Amino acid sequence: MLLLFTNIFNRMKKTLLSTLLLVFFSVMSYAAVVNDSIYVLKVDFEQGVLPDGWTQEYVDSDIYGEHPWVIEKAAEADYPKSVADNKEYILALRNNSKATIGYTTRLISPVIDLSMDKVFQPILVFSHAQQQRTGDFDQLKVFYRTGDDPKWVRLDGRNGNPEFNQKIANWKSDTISLTSQNEKYQIMFEVTDNFGRGVVLDNIQVRPMPTCVDPYGFDVSGLTSQSAIVSWNASFDTDSFEVALATSAIDTMENVEPESLIYYGFLTDDEFSFNTDSVGITLKRNQRYYLYVRAYCQGATSEWQGTSFKTQNFVNLPLVQHFTAGEGKDFEYKSGSLSHIDYWSFGTSIKRDDGVTMEFMPFVNTNTEPGTASAGYYAYDQNFCLAFTGARNLDKDIPEGHYVFAATPEINEPNLKGVFVSFWGTAYKAVGEGYAGGIIVGVMTDPEDFSTFVPVDTCYADIQQVRCFPG
Repeated sequence: MLLLFTNIFNRMKKTLLSTLLLVFFSVMSYAAVVNDSIYVLKVDFEQGVLPDGWTQEYVDSDIYGEHPWVIEKAAEADYPKSVADNKEYILALRNNSKATIGYTTRLISPVIDLSMDKVFQPILVFSHAQQQRTGDFDQLKVFYRTGDDPKWVRLDGRNGNPEFNQKIANWKSDTISLTSQNEKYQIMFEVTDNFGRGVVLDNIQVRPMPTCVDPYGFDVSGLTSQSAIVSWNASFDTDSFEVALATSAIDTMENVEPESLIYYGFLTDDEFSFNTDSVGITLKRNQRYYLYVRAYCQGATSEWQGTSFKTQNFVNLPLVQHFTAGEGKDFEYKSGSLSHIDYWSFGTSIKRDDGVTMEFMPFVNTNTEPGTASAGYYAYDQNFCLAFTGARNLDKDIPEGHYVFAATPEINEPNLKGVFVSFWGTAYKAVGEGYAGGIIVGVMTDPEDFSTFVPVDTCYADIQQVRCFPG
């Protein structure tokens, strides 16, 4: 139930209030549809053999011998121990001797058609790792050649593409832009032994540069007072999602420090949802949260998109709020500062000189010390109360035509007829000089939208207990 004081502050000690709050969320389905036709080349090693058309070359084999790439069971591989995308088999080139041999082995793709009219902005995507051994690691290089020129040309380390001549302990997915498009195009992975832990490859793909679709169709489900699940749609090109959760709206995510967020992290492409329970976050009741999501695709990134949701805030009758301090206090507050009760909702139409809505109106006078004269200006027992004023103190009346309100949590009661509101308070101009104003008691469906307030009764308070019967 929402309280509205229409003229001047109301000093209130004990309050029994009710409200109706209905929050609606649209429900949309989400899905990721994969279209294999976009791939010019797509290879994993799940058949347990090297796919047709792939060949190997051994550089200076008369000196170093032949050391071929072999298929390994991923679960049995020690370096790395992790598995790329839950695959069963991987391709590996390792030196299993006890010293550096220095061989170089090439893995060459079949000829593929990368004509300009066939593929727009082609890219190579692959997963790989190369762990070090006592400081040394094997070297991976990537090349291409075309039917017009049989000479191999290095791809990695050029034109902004990543350099692969480095140690990589765990599986890593990389993307290379393919240049010099031609109808007869080949790709070559070259590894040179340096007595490292070998080089492993998987998930080799050639495809057009993806169009990284912004996340869309956000849906909030599983909403409670402490948790929520937010799901969304995205394109099949998505590799992962960057996710940020905040308690206030963010105009731009650029330069936002992760430490300032409730949550910041990444989700894999098979997780088109964010579950607060899964990431170990406990939300606050009656709190609005803002979730922002950005998609990462192979070689591209989407714009940030997001949604907001508010956690549930149900209570059962009877609801008693004392606004007390000390032992047995029924809300958290910081001494010396004005307070709000987290699970209530507050608002006002009064604005500051710069046009911004006034904060902490109404407020609990936790800026005063209980038992002192300062507290006595608010509450007759020199404790805390809920004060409806025209400013963040007792110096200003509520301007004519404006409102200040406080709304309880959502009452878990289907029928409010017969429910009454009881409180201690005063609204005298001065003792014996009549009432300065009243409190309008009513119901509202959305405490963030004052237009949903429906008045039911008006109560005038003195230092006696007052009852209102809105039902």
